Amino acid sequence: MRTCIFCGERAGSREHLWPKWILDMVRPGRIGGFIGLSTGLEFEREFIVRSVCSACNSGWMSDLETANMPVMGPMIDDKSIALYENERGKIAAWALKTAMLMDSVTKAHVPLFYTEGERQALKESWEIPSATLIWMGRYLGRNDIGASSSRVNFRYGSDMAPTRVTTFILGSLLVQIMTMHPPARYRRHNILVTPKNGPWDQLLLEVWPCESLFRLYWPPLIPFDDSKTALDVSTLADRWHVGEQLSLRR
Repeated sequence: MRTCIFCGERAGSREHLWPKWILDMVRPGRIGGFIGLSTGLEFEREFIVRSVCSACNSGWMSDLETANMPVMGPMIDDKSIALYENERGKIAAWALKTAMLMDSVTKAHVPLFYTEGERQALKESWEIPSATLIWMGRYLGRNDIGASSSRVNFRYGSDMAPTRVTTFILGSLLVQIMTMHPPARYRRHNILVTPKNGPWDQLLLEVWPCESLFRLYWPPLIPFDDSKTALDVSTLADRWHVGEQLSLRR
């Protein structure tokens, strides 16, 4: 029996990975991307995830969509917007929900990355897991919607820190979520992970963690595209595949 990844009840709801309000704005044909080692995938416009129950689908998940329509809508449509802490929290919760749904696509073959506690905390209070970073960029390429999701294993000494990186394009909005599960003895430390070299500060805005009360203005200075250069969106999805070594900030 399928069970809901968020509450454990029987899963039978046909949840769209990309909600109708976004599909109506972007109107894509087919959607490309990769999940894990399965690359070059093409998804139908109505990509269905069967890992949630009807109560979650029509309850807190629907509320999260409604809260984000006026926040994410302008960015998807390539319009400028100022984001305060409250709006950034809504975007972070929505992005994490989508990352968890993508994580569930392969759960029949690979154990879920996000823990039961992390999934329930998002459901109950839109809580973002610790050691999670979320960025936004502007995309001006040929694709309407694209997505990728993969695991990266970082190492500190003999310990492994499993990490999941999810990246997706929604019209002109590009979002990347990275969540790390550090070894228990390092969870009180600040872990420093350095991506591949790139002009990330000009390409991306950090949505989470939200440590500032100041406004964040979207879009960033430089957009991503399909140029096969440092600005190509594929370099963003791949920027954390840098080897296994971590550093600690004490």
